[in-house]
Amino acid sequence: MRAQDRQLAGQLLRLRAQLHRLKVDQVCHLHQELLDEAELEMELESGMGLALAPPLRHLGLTRMNISARRFTLC
Repeated sequence: MRAQDRQLAGQLLRLRAQLHRLKVDQVCHLHQELLDEAELEMELESGMGLALAPPLRHLGLTRMNISARRFTLC
């Protein structure tokens, strides 16, 4: 009975951790969408695209992909 309780407790902890990761991923994705929309609106409304851009954006270098440890190109 105790072994079964421990097994169930382990499953619950793994499910809880997975749920937490999914929630964080979802919030990060939604936040990034909001930032992208705001940046696009500012570029369209005021022509401030280059003023708000990272220093090397005019060369095609945009963001660092931290998980792959490489830069992405436009």
